[in-house]
This record gives sequence, structure tokens and C-alpha cells, in this order.
Amino acid sequence: FYPGLIESFQEFAQALGTSGLTTLHKGGAVMNGCWVLENTPACYFKRPKPEQGGGSLWDFAAIACLFNETGGVATDFYGKPINLNQAETTFMNEKGVIFTSHPQLAETIHQLKFN
Repeated sequence: FYPGLIESFQEFAQALGTSGLTTLHKGGAVMNGCWVLENTPACYFKRPKPEQGGGSLWDFAAIACLFNETGGVATDFYGKPINLNQAETTFMNEKGVIFTSHPQLAETIHQLKFN
């Protein structure tokens, strides 16, 4: 998954005429979301996973609010609206999340997610 995604992102960056691709592997969910908005075109995503953890509903609610207000993309990993009203858990691990400042980045992730 990851090598194919990086290659697709590099191609996307080149098509946009940007100076290249930078990946960050640090920070909490809200800070990562803010960095995406500050460094457009950019994305932040978490793949679905069976174990709990990796961000809580309140973290993703804050990011979703920012992205919705700025015209960004805020979905679960499958392109569906983020369910922020789950009674059974406060984590988003089962559905994952995608936050992007450019719709084509979300589409790139959706196309590669099962590879």
C-alpha cells in the first residue's frame, strides 16, 4: 500500500508543478490536520485497523470542522461521511479517516486502499 501511494503522490505533485513530496510521521491528529491546511496540497489519513486507538472522535471532529469550513475533504477511509456519533466507541480505528486539502488526493487514496 504505502510504496504505491507514495509513487502516486509523487506523480500528483509533479503534475501540479510543486517542488516535490514531503512526508511527515509525527504529531497528533489535530496538529496533523492543521499542517495539511497550512501546506496545501496535502493529506492526512489513518487506515482502518482492528485494534482501538489512533485518534478519538473529538480529535477528528475538530479536524472535520476545520476542513468543512475551508472546503477540504473530510471522510472516512471509504469516502463516506465521518460518523462522529458512535455509541460503542470513541475511536475511529474501524473506519479510518482521510483529510485532504485537494479532492484528487482523496481519490488517489481511495483508488489504492485495497492494493
